[in-house]
Amino acid sequence: MRKVISREKAIKIMSEAGKPPLRSKILSLSEALGKRSASNLKAPFDLPPLSRSTRDGYAVNHRDLKGVSEGMPAYLNLIGEIRVGELPNISISLGEAVRVFTGSYLPQGADAVVMNEFVEESQGVIEVYRSVAAGENVLAKGEDWPQGSTILDYGERINLGKVGLLAAYGFDKVEVIELRVGIASTGDEVVSPGNELPAGKIYDINSYTLYSLLKNWGAEPWIYGVVSDNLDKLVEVLDLLLDKSDVVVLSGGSSIGVRDYTRELFRKLKGDLLIEGLNISPGKPTVAGWIRGKPVFGLPGHPISSIVSARVFMIPALESMLGVANQEEPFFIRIGTNLPSVLGVEEFICACLGDKCILPIWGKSGAISRVARGNFLIRVPEDVEGYREGEVVEVWSI
Repeated sequence: MRKVISREKAIKIMSEAGKPPLRSKILSLSEALGKRSASNLKAPFDLPPLSRSTRDGYAVNHRDLKGVSEGMPAYLNLIGEIRVGELPNISISLGEAVRVFTGSYLPQGADAVVMNEFVEESQGVIEVYRSVAAGENVLAKGEDWPQGSTILDYGERINLGKVGLLAAYGFDKVEVIELRVGIASTGDEVVSPGNELPAGKIYDINSYTLYSLLKNWGAEPWIYGVVSDNLDKLVEVLDLLLDKSDVVVLSGGSSIGVRDYTRELFRKLKGDLLIEGLNISPGKPTVAGWIRGKPVFGLPGHPISSIVSARVFMIPALESMLGVANQEEPFFIRIGTNLPSVLGVEEFICACLGDKCILPIWGKSGAISRVARGNFLIRVPEDVEGYREGEVVEVWSI
């Protein structure tokens, strides 16, 4: 009989058993979105390197404008201007101002900018009708990102904002983790999309959902295709996947049955089968282990079960093995309806966002429409027997 263990214990067992082969490569910045950083990268200088204006107006010392109003304006001598991209070669004293533009660096002695709409200029003098606070309309030196602070942590997924930050520092290339993941679906009933679908057959969903999940995580997945339920052929394909990949993912063949060979593959290839079932629903018939120093995951054949197992077990296990942070942290929100569950099993329910709440999407594990209609999973811990409407629940994004 298969020994079912908790998801957290399974992650620990897999991560303590080893680490997949690690390589890195250099990508152009335009290709870095969604990849995982292969290094810790620090800011080489302050951003901005000098204080600059965030508005068109006049650089001033805020003390000159204390108590100023429309009825009691202040008068300052205009001693020059600083255009965008020019270094400030002017300094101001009390009673003086310099014309600046959005993005202009501030002259020495200025600590604020008063916007054009509160100023009238005539013959080298400005009349100001509004006071400003120190730092108003100014992005101070290093305020955006200080020198020496971390731009990217090792393993961090590079998002759009970090691409912009890297560009702001002049980086045109970035070193990323190269984790190749080979994917195959098993089953005589499965046909690759793009081919004619014979009666009684189904198209391969799992290869493409798993590919997308791994691609979004930052790996470099590739799809072998569909493998028939023939043990010798499965051994041949797994051997190929192991040669060309750092991690292997098989879907189907992990449920107990006459023609289910995933567990037998570990024996044939002299691997270590460490996980023979998870105490989660859906996703219980998940297996995992190591062959030739590489992690191999056998995920259920039902599309929802496969996605859930990959998202809540395989991805966290890979993150733990690689020592990278989980950047898809769960969030908490009130549930919009009652949610029954089975005590003693950790459940993950497909869900969508409602009006300031999360709503479960009901259906069976084979129904891919549940994911198409919502990109979230409600987690129900094994010691919780469901939730009542209005209670706060833990939600994972897919």
